[in-house]
Amino acid sequence: MVVGASFTVFVYLLKAGVDDDLSRQLTEQAAIGKIKMRAEVVDYLNRIPQAVVGVDHEEDDSYSVHVYEITNGHTATFGWYLVNRTTGEITTAN
Repeated sequence: MVVGASFTVFVYLLKAGVDDDLSRQLTEQAAIGKIKMRAEVVDYLNRIPQAVVGVDHEEDDSYSVHVYEITNGHTATFGWYLVNRTTGEITTAN
């Protein structure tokens, strides 16, 4: 009989139920990945390999993702996107 292993699994399952809403939300990396898969961003990244795709800030229930490059000492923005943390829906914020 393995009592310790059963207890660990039970505690894990209880914890998973408590944090269920949080575990379903997209991470920053997942939001960035969704933006990097958009056709226009794929094309931009192919043309400008040094471009950056990153979460700038959180806005309500979304990540605000900035796609840009640094050129000649300034930021050249390609686009802004909002990625809903719960649904994964993307809205162009240009």
